Amino acid sequence: MKKSTAFFTGLGVGGALMYMFDPERGRGRRDQIRDRMNRTGDTLRRTGENVRRTSQRVSERVNRLRENARSAFGAGRLSDAALLARVRLAVGRSVSHPKAIVASVENGVVTLSGPVFENEVNELIRSVSAIRGVDRVENRLELHATADVPALQGESERVA
Repeated sequence: MKKSTAFFTGLGVGGALMYMFDPERGRGRRDQIRDRMNRTGDTLRRTGENVRRTSQRVSERVNRLRENARSAFGAGRLSDAALLARVRLAVGRSVSHPKAIVASVENGVVTLSGPVFENEVNELIRSVSAIRGVDRVENRLELHATADVPALQGESERVA
């Protein structure tokens, strides 16, 4: 190292030490630097958490797109979970009290149970049967002409 470079390096280090350890203001300067470092650490932690959440959401969307593409082109069956989600949508559009209906799916066989109004059963079975991937619908529904059970009372919850 050249003598002039060493001189200026020493001058800079000495100036920084004097700045940080000044008897009157040094403590405040050190506290200020510590606070900035803590804020930077907090920001980095939040950023890391946001990156993790975003990557998880992107991964879920890619998986959904891949599954939708495979099902659209007839490559394989829908998973039972994906089929159940479609069944729940159809139930919500077909009956006035969809929360009263319990649906389950196993290997393309949909089982529907729970109380339902008599005049809504045909539409419900038709709409669930029309879902691609449904092989059969098992009807274990309890038919009711009036709202004589609590699950069928109250306002309609039908999805538009």
